[in-house]
Amino acid sequence: MNHVSPPATEPTRVEHAERMAAYLRAGEERARALANRGPVRFGADGRLHPDILESYWKHGFYVFEGVVGEAELDELRADADMMIGRAPVSPGADLDAEGRPALGRDYARDPYTLVKPLSDPWGGTDKLNGRHPHRMTQPQPDEDAPDYVVFLMYGMCQAMPAALRVYGHPHLLAVAEAMGIIYFTKRRTGHDESGSGTPAL
Repeated sequence: MNHVSPPATEPTRVEHAERMAAYLRAGEERARALANRGPVRFGADGRLHPDILESYWKHGFYVFEGVVGEAELDELRADADMMIGRAPVSPGADLDAEGRPALGRDYARDPYTLVKPLSDPWGGTDKLNGRHPHRMTQPQPDEDAPDYVVFLMYGMCQAMPAALRVYGHPHLLAVAEAMGIIYFTKRRTGHDESGSGTPAL
C-alpha cells in the first residue's frame, strides 16, 4: 500500500541539507568500507578479473575507479551542463531559461523530465508499479528557484558527444560483455561459468 505523508511544514532547502549532512557522510563511510571498488582488472585470459565479479555478486554493485580520465570527465561535465542549461523552462516549452531554442524539440523522444524544485513526483504514488511506496521529504525551495528543474535526461548519446565516446570505452565495453555473458548464462542454466559460485538470478 502506497502512502503519502499528511501535509506538514517542510524544512527549507538549507535546513534539509544540514539534517542530511551527517547521514550522507555515514553512508559514504559505510560504502567505502566495502571491498567493492578499484580499477578495472583483467585475468590472464583477458576477461574481467573474477575477484571483481565475486564482489559484484556479493554486494550488488562495483565501483570502478580511474576508468574514465580527468579530461574525459571534464568533457562529460561540460556536455551535461550544456544539456541542463538548454532544457525548456517548463514541460512542453520551446525555449530555455535564456530564451534560446530548447534542446531536443526535434528529437523522437523529449530528452527531459521536468519537476517542481526539490519535489518527489513518484513517492507515495502508483507510478512505476508502486516502486516508491513512500514520499520523501520535499524541502521548501529558495524564493528565487525556477518553476521547474531537470529531473531526468534521456538521449545522452544523441545530445552529448562526450557521452557517446564514453559508451565506446574499451574497458567499459569489456565490463559490459562480462556481465552480459554471466547474466544470460545464469538465466539459461542456473549457474555461471566464472567460478564465483554465486547463485542463479
